[in-house]
Amino acid sequence: MSNYSKTCLSFCAHVKIALGAAAALLFSVSLCSAAQTAPASSADELQLKQKLQSATAGLKDVTLTVRIAYENQQELEKIGKDFGMAYKFSSSKLEFKFPDKFKMTGKTGLMNVTYLVTGTTRRVKAGFVNKTEDISQKPHKRRSALDVGLVDPSIWTQYHIDSVSLTTDDQRPVYLVVMARSNALHKKIKLYIDASQMRLMKRENFEDDGSLIARYIYSKHRSFDGFLLPTEIRVYNEDEKLAGTSEYTSVQVNTGLPDSTFK
Repeated sequence: MSNYSKTCLSFCAHVKIALGAAAALLFSVSLCSAAQTAPASSADELQLKQKLQSATAGLKDVTLTVRIAYENQQELEKIGKDFGMAYKFSSSKLEFKFPDKFKMTGKTGLMNVTYLVTGTTRRVKAGFVNKTEDISQKPHKRRSALDVGLVDPSIWTQYHIDSVSLTTDDQRPVYLVVMARSNALHKKIKLYIDASQMRLMKRENFEDDGSLIARYIYSKHRSFDGFLLPTEIRVYNEDEKLAGTSEYTSVQVNTGLPDSTFK
């Protein structure tokens, strides 16, 4: 094989990793189906919405560094074929501007990779590859505050909410939110939100048959200018085995990210 062919194959491998990583980020979101009739809101649901509005009022943008503290590719693959590719970036920069502007930059090998989502447009830049995709009909590919470990009132427009109830988890009062993406209504997602401080504590994704796909544990929350964010996220697979751990460092909020950052 010629040196040129080897170089091309190496580059293509890095591009594949980059595109797979972009598709396998920890936190996906979706819009509610316009055709789906929403059930009447419960008292718990109305209370949660009010608390979230208060907890996130004034939060405009978040910038942080994501560091991969642990990865087990064999266990990550059980969550999804390409799920582990997101953990190929040992360190990456994440920028988010409310409500739906998302940017992640990192490096795989010698290649710089940029992943952008702005509303209904997704773009991946890796070397000379510049791929743009219209995701207006693919709500699961959109981004929201959940992708940085936050819950805000936008979940009511980005998901179909099945139910909200005040319960306990690990002896802690939590709001349990059961929801689904509009294009996968039978694949339930559960959020466990600390009832007192509105911290996202746990997230569970399920298959159509109710079996577990992945469980995310959000911990080591810290206050950044009055807003609580997790600084560690652990993901477990269907076998309840730890598959990966991410850590947030250099967290900044409300730095005034311009829209040009996401172009």
